[in-house]
Amino acid sequence: MPLHDPLQALQSESLITTGDPLSGIAAVRPSAPLSDPASNGGINTPFMDLPPIYASPGDRNDDVSAAEMAQRHLAVTPLLRGLGGSLTMSNSDDADDFLEEAGRTLQAAIKGLLDLQQQRNSLSDKHLRPLEDNPLRLNMDYATALDVMFAEGKSPVHLAAPAAVSESLRNVRHHEEANRAAIVESLRVLLDAFSPQNLLRRFVQYRRSHELRQPLDDAGAWQMYSHYYEELASDRQQGFEMLFNEVYAQVYDRVLREKQREPEA
Repeated sequence: MPLHDPLQALQSESLITTGDPLSGIAAVRPSAPLSDPASNGGINTPFMDLPPIYASPGDRNDDVSAAEMAQRHLAVTPLLRGLGGSLTMSNSDDADDFLEEAGRTLQAAIKGLLDLQQQRNSLSDKHLRPLEDNPLRLNMDYATALDVMFAEGKSPVHLAAPAAVSESLRNVRHHEEANRAAIVESLRVLLDAFSPQNLLRRFVQYRRSHELRQPLDDAGAWQMYSHYYEELASDRQQGFEMLFNEVYAQVYDRVLREKQREPEA
């Protein structure tokens, strides 16, 4: 008849495991129901090894070009598409540097255009419109212009950012062309006003009745010119500036209007 004394059973187990502390551990661990092999009615789920987060340089595929690696950068891809070109970048650090540099470049361009467009005296826009729809010409600061051009501040009747920049650059180009033409014509008119023939005809009219009895010789003409120049340079006279400004304004306005009527490229 078997013994059922618990103390005796514990003593027997202690004697068995004294020699090897690990001998009492079962060789096979009980498995969870879902991890049983399919043969026992469970689910046999294989596991795949995940790649490391940062691949070592030796693991890089040499068949992938630098341009393809740059295209894989999510932020660089649309920017390069907008630039209409491709750049060589070997890693994400190069791509991040490129994005920051592009942002600084865009900032400098927008700030420069804002300064130029807000100088209405030097950048006249003769293309009259009932509505000013170029955000770069609305006398806004940089932060506001940035929000209007690229974010939620954009109005449905504002030019898109590329169109606004293109129009502003076109205005600058038209201003330079009109300014150059106006200066050239103004100097030509001034030079013509100081031609010997025109000055002599004017000097004759300065002479009084008794002086007309004798012809105006070279010495007399030079003396008259000296008086003429002295009066011209005095603070009393503004004719020189007025003549230049009048011719300049007329030519500038005419050339600028002609440029504004040209079809956009």
